[in-house]
Amino acid sequence: MTAGTDRPTAPVGRAGVAVRPMAATDAGDALAIYQAGLDAGNASFETTAPARADFDAARVLLERRSPTVT
Repeated sequence: MTAGTDRPTAPVGRAGVAVRPMAATDAGDALAIYQAGLDAGNASFETTAPARADFDAARVLLERRSPTVT
């Protein structure tokens, strides 16, 4: 989605993939992906993904994006 609107963004990267604002229902998958990066040692200095409430409190809402297969 374009920031501040309900319009989807143009496909990014490959055809059939668009980027949209992250929804509350994406939290479990996003934190699992984040934890995988932490486990590999290339995501952060953290060692475990935060709880969803802590993740929400520490990150800017407008900057969260999620890929969607279209």
